[in-house]
Formats: sequence, C-alpha cells, structure tokens
Amino acid sequence: MYIDKACSRSYAFLTYIKKRKVVKKMRFFGYHPDYIKAIRSNEKKGIFLFPKDVPLSDFLCEDHPDVYLIPRDRPLVVVDEWGESIDHSCLQIVSFSSFDFYVSPELKKGVFVELDETKAFLRLAGINQLEYLHSPPSINVPRHVKTYYMPRQFSHTRWHHSRLVAMMGEVLLARNGFSKEERDPFVLGASLHDIATPAGGDSVMHIDPKRLSEEENFSLVLRRHGLDRKWSKKFGFNLAKAEQWIRGHGPWGGLLDVIDKVAYTIMDADHIGYNSDNLVRRYCLQYPLVGDVWQDIRFDGTKTWFISPDRLFRFLVLRAYNHTELYLNPRSRSLDYTLYNKVKKYYESGEIKRDDLLNWNDQQLERWLEKSGEIENWPVSPDDLEWFSFKTEAEAGAFAKKEKHRFSHLEHVRAFKTGLDWLVKSGRHLTPLRFVLPQRKVEQLEYLSRKYEGWYVHCFRDDA
Repeated sequence: MYIDKACSRSYAFLTYIKKRKVVKKMRFFGYHPDYIKAIRSNEKKGIFLFPKDVPLSDFLCEDHPDVYLIPRDRPLVVVDEWGESIDHSCLQIVSFSSFDFYVSPELKKGVFVELDETKAFLRLAGINQLEYLHSPPSINVPRHVKTYYMPRQFSHTRWHHSRLVAMMGEVLLARNGFSKEERDPFVLGASLHDIATPAGGDSVMHIDPKRLSEEENFSLVLRRHGLDRKWSKKFGFNLAKAEQWIRGHGPWGGLLDVIDKVAYTIMDADHIGYNSDNLVRRYCLQYPLVGDVWQDIRFDGTKTWFISPDRLFRFLVLRAYNHTELYLNPRSRSLDYTLYNKVKKYYESGEIKRDDLLNWNDQQLERWLEKSGEIENWPVSPDDLEWFSFKTEAEAGAFAKKEKHRFSHLEHVRAFKTGLDWLVKSGRHLTPLRFVLPQRKVEQLEYLSRKYEGWYVHCFRDDA
C-alpha cells in the first residue's frame, strides 16, 4: 500500500498508476500468451462462456502417471472421472511456463500419498518461502510517497516450493528414461530438501547457520520422525545418499540443485513481479515463457545439462533480477532483520531452543514472540531506515560505532552464483554456459551477481 506523507496527492497518484499500460498488462501476469490471446479474442466477440469440460484422463502420461501436466495455453475446465472440477489445492501453478502440475487426491499409494501423510512435510505449509522480505517501492512511485508493509508480503510457502520440486523431479527423471524404482528415492529426497527449515526461515537461520541450517538438521528431522527406516523399506530410500543430494554433492545432488533453483526462481518471480512494478515484472512481461527452461533439463545419471543456451541465459537473468530486486536488496531486508533481531536474543539466552524452531511453524513462533511483547507496531516502513555500504567489515564496524545511537544492524552481502558454469549442449559437446555466450552476456550476469556485494550498516533515520 502507498501512503503519501502529505496525504494530499495519494489518490491522484494511485489513479495515475492504474492508467498505465504496465498495470493493465498485470491482469494476466504469469499467464501463457496463447491463453491471453484466446481470452481477449472471446471478449471482443462478446463470448464469456466457460470452456467445455476436459477430462483429466486426457492429460495422463504413462511415463509419470502420478503427475499430470495441465496445459496453460488455453482456457480449460478440467474434470475428474465423476465430472467434477479437479481439486485446485492439488494443482501446482507454474507461471511463465506451458504446463501446471497436478497430483490427484485419489491416489492410493506412492511417494506423493506418503508426503501428504507426513506431518514433518506438512509443517512446511506454515513456513513462508520469502518470510519477511518485502518488495521495494514500484519504479513509478515518487520519492515523497512513503511505503508501509505488513510482514509476509508474499504468500507462498516452503510446502508449495517443495511440492513443485518433487513434481518437477518426477517428470524430468521420467522423461530422461529413469524407472519408477530409480525415481522414488530421489523424489522423496528432493521433496524434503527444506524439511529442516526453522520457523522464520532464512532470517532465523542466519542467527546460527551451523546449528540451524537445513543441511545440518536434515538427517536429525528424518530420524526423529522415523522416516528413514519407513521409507527405506517402502521405497529403497537411503538417508546417507539423500543427505549428500541436499548438500549438492554428486551428480544427483547437482540435479537437485538445478531443479531447486529453477523451481524457486519461477515461483518467486511470479510473486515479486505481481506485487510491484520492478525489473522482475518487466522482464517476465518481455519473456512470458521464461519458466519453460525446466523442460530443457537433461540428466543421464552422471551429469545435468540444458539443451538451449539462449533459454538458459534468459532464465539466469531472471534469477539475477530476483536477487537484485529482492533477495539481496538492502531496502527489502528491514522486516527480515526485524524478525532476526527479535528471535536472536531469546535463542542466545536459551529461552527459544533449536528443537523449538525445528518443530514450530511461523505462526507458532510469532505467537511466542507476541506473548513476550516483541511483535507490535505493524505496519513498518523501510523508509524509517537508511543504509551505508562498505567494502570491508572493519570499515563498516567503525562506522557502526560512530552511529551507535541509531544503529540497527550490520549485514554482509555476498555475490551469488550466476549459473554460468551449468552445462549446455553446444554441437556434440557439453560446455559450461560461460564459454558459449557472448562476453557481454557473461559480464551482465557477473555484474548483477556483484551488484550488492559488501558490508552494510543499517541505521534508523533521525526523523523516523
């Protein structure tokens, strides 16, 4: 929401924003371009009828019968065998791509049934994917307009993300010729790669990375719930191998790393672009099928590669914009660090323990903080904070001491991995992407990865 400090031009400004073409385009943000054409064509003809029912069985693929791919290129009403609309809570929407993923609730057995009955996995539905990160003001917002945010601006969860990783892994392995017996253990491991995410997500994890990281607690959580023994008998699941996969080790770990990044980039971009006018939104409007890169992934058991360098580059630019617009943008981190600071003192005093954070969801953590009088005064404006960047920790620390009367927090931002070392098909050979692209494109990605690198001192404004 936008709030004008002077309270006199807000309505005029919002009216102006609504008239812009970029906002009109947002009606179908994330939709397939052919779907948009069909809807607009019908509207021009005065046709507002629902499309005919299409049976779910039309989209059954024998290679991966548990996961249906529902086309996004046309208006559809998909119905089950009784003629009822399919359960949309089981539909995984994949914006900027040609298909959505669907797993029927009528399944009687298999990996996806097992996940729906696993309490530790269902806990992820209460762990927000982007937690307290918030969009920076839209590109068109004037400087005099102050922006306020409530926590958890983005609604999707780690459960949504993990389901997409599982479904995508199932389809990709099937398309690459792997049997059901080979797929099941990997799909389980892939779906659980975030199972040890603490309540509060990444913002809380940074309090104690060694003891609160997903990788360190993965085996602990699975053993605690007896999932390692149960799934070893049912699906041939190997906990030691799965732990290596989630750490990105070996060829299967490399595949999981790629699927994970593709899945969260597509899902996050949909939410980032929908919430404000930024580079993510404009890029996705320019490349509305950028998410189809998942269909280019190939895997032979020893290595992962992509078949189109151009499509991979476009995807990596989108992922880079996610970082620069949101993940690493200091202006998007104030609420994230608000939660970090509130939890840190209780964690360090022992009042909140690691096991609490591994068992709670976000709401349980917030209720605990609310009882302690820590959560109040929402909404909050990032305009109440300002930051100063430095190349070294010593420089940042010295400045923080000088500004101790208004110091909020110190943040170290590292360059992110660009993906330029991912393999692509070039002629008959597999080559890292960086050696296939023109140098200017390599430099573009490397520049974006380093854009916010450095040490940041965040301080409260004197006039806040």
